[in-house]
Amino acid sequence: MQNNDIRILHVDDNKDDLAIFKYHLTSLDKEIKVDWVLSGEEALNILPSKKYDCILSDYEMAPGMNGLDLLIKVKETRQNIPFIFLTGQGNESVAAEAFHLGANDYFTKDYTFMYFQRILNSINQGISGYRKHVEREQMQALLVESEERYRRLVELNPKAIVVHFNGNIVYINKAALSIIGKDIKEDKLIGKSVLDLIQPTHRENARKRIAKTMVGISKTEPAAYSTVIPGRSDIHVEVRSIPISYQGKPAVLSVLDDISDRLKAEETNRNLNALLNAIRNVNQVINLENDFQTVIEKTTAILTKVRNYAEVYFAMLDETSNLIKPVSYSGEQPRVKKWSTNLDGVGDAPLCVKKMLKSGELLEIEKGSSFCKKCRYTRFKDKNTHFLVPFKIKRKLTGLFYITAKTEHKMDEEEFNLLKDIVGDLEFCHEKLEAERSLKLSEEKYRIIFDLSPNAMTISSMNDGLIKDVNEEFFRKTGYTREEAIGKTTIELGIWMDAADRKRHIDEIQAKGFIRDASFSLQGKNNRKFKVLLSSHPIEFHGEIHLLTIARDMT
Repeated sequence: MQNNDIRILHVDDNKDDLAIFKYHLTSLDKEIKVDWVLSGEEALNILPSKKYDCILSDYEMAPGMNGLDLLIKVKETRQNIPFIFLTGQGNESVAAEAFHLGANDYFTKDYTFMYFQRILNSINQGISGYRKHVEREQMQALLVESEERYRRLVELNPKAIVVHFNGNIVYINKAALSIIGKDIKEDKLIGKSVLDLIQPTHRENARKRIAKTMVGISKTEPAAYSTVIPGRSDIHVEVRSIPISYQGKPAVLSVLDDISDRLKAEETNRNLNALLNAIRNVNQVINLENDFQTVIEKTTAILTKVRNYAEVYFAMLDETSNLIKPVSYSGEQPRVKKWSTNLDGVGDAPLCVKKMLKSGELLEIEKGSSFCKKCRYTRFKDKNTHFLVPFKIKRKLTGLFYITAKTEHKMDEEEFNLLKDIVGDLEFCHEKLEAERSLKLSEEKYRIIFDLSPNAMTISSMNDGLIKDVNEEFFRKTGYTREEAIGKTTIELGIWMDAADRKRHIDEIQAKGFIRDASFSLQGKNNRKFKVLLSSHPIEFHGEIHLLTIARDMT
C-alpha cells in the first residue's frame, strides 16, 4: 500500500475505554492514528469531512443511537469501510445482527494483550480488503473515464489534421480550418502548398522535415512554426508528422496544435519573472542605500536591464520650483529631452504626462497613438507602447515613472500590478528616508539643547531609576562624569542628602505625572552641597518612557 497510515475512528461513550484502546493500538502499530468521538451522532457529523480506514464502535451508547444504528447509517454511504464492534457485554443475537448488517468483526472487551493483538489483526485484515476494493473501484472509474475520452476523441475529432502529398494539401479537417480561419473554405486550401501557410524564415526547415517524413526516415519530433494566415499573424502552431498512405499514395499526416496561447503565457511568465527579479533587486537597493536619488537611478537601470524595457525615466516634483521634471534616465536612446510642468499640467511637457497628471492614474499610450505623433518629446513614435505610473507621497501625486516597452512587448494586468508594487516600495523608501532625516535633525537639535543647557539635566528609567544620559552641566554641578553616572541611580551616586526628599520627589511625580520647580538640597562628589529647583517630566527615549529631570542651581 502506498500510504501506510491507518486512520481509525473510535466511537464510545466511555472516555477511559477510548484512552485505553488508543494507547494499546498505537503502541502495537505506530502507523495507526486514532480519532475518537463520544456518540454515533458525532461520528456521522465528522465522517463526511475526514477519511478513515476503519470504524471501531461500542454497542450500547447513551444517550442517542446505539452501535447497530450507527452501522446502518455508515453502510448507507460507505458500504465497504471496515466496521468492528467492541462491546462490554457479549450478546450472540446482537453479534448475529451486526454481522448481518455488514460488520466485519465483534469483540467483547477484556483488555488483555492478546485481546488487543486480535483486534489489530482484525483491523489489518479488514483494511486490506477495503483498500483493495477502493483501488478496484478507482481503476474501474479510470477505465470508464479513459474509454469515454477515447470515444469523444474519435467522434468529435478535435485535433487539427492536415494530410499533404509532396507538400501539397490533399485533406484538411474542420479543426484545422478553425485554426487557419473560419472564413477560409476547404476547397481554397486543397492543392495549396502547406509551406505557403508558414513564415518564410521557417519554410526551409519545414521542407526538409516533410521530405524526411515522406520517405519514412523517421517520425519527426514536434516543431513550432509561425503562420502567414491573412489577418492572423499571431498564430503559432506545433506540428507532429508521420508518414501514411492516403488514397493509395504515400503522404504525410500532420497534427497541428495551436500553441499561441501557450507561447503568450510563457512570454508572460518570463516577463513576470523578470519583473519579480527586478523587484528583488530594487528592494536590495532600498535596503542598502540611504540617498533617494541614488535609489531612483539604480531602479531605472534595473528595470531597463532586468525587464528589458526600451527606456525608463523618473520625474519628480522639485520643491524649490514646484515643477515636475525628469531626474533619472536609463535606456537605449540618448538621455530624454528636458521638460518641466506643474502638477496642473501647465508647462512644457509630453502630452501623455499632462494627461496622467490630470487623472492621477496609471496611463497606457499604445503604439501609433495620436499623442505620440503630435509629441516632439517621443523618440519611438509608431514603434512602441508607453506606460506612465504615478508616484505618490502620502497620497499626493509628486512624480511619475515613464516606461517605454519594446515593440513586441505587451503588458498585462499582473505586470501593471507588479510595477505598482515597485512604485509602492519606492514611495515607502522615500517616506522612510525623509522620516530618518527628520529624526536625525530632531536628535541633533535635542543633543545641542541638552548639552548646552545652563541647567543640570538627566534622563533616567521610569522603572528602575537607572541614569541613561546626563549633560555637561550635570558634571560641573555634581563632579560626576557622564561615564560615571550612566548605568547608576542617583541613590548609588549619593546625590540625595535626605532620603525623605527623594520619596517626596517620586510621590509627587506618581500623583501628578510631573513635578515643576520643587526645592531640594542635593550633594555631589566629595559631599559638595547645593540647592536646586527640580522639574521632572516623562519623555520617550529610544522607544521607552523615561524621566527627564532638570536641576536649576539656586545656591
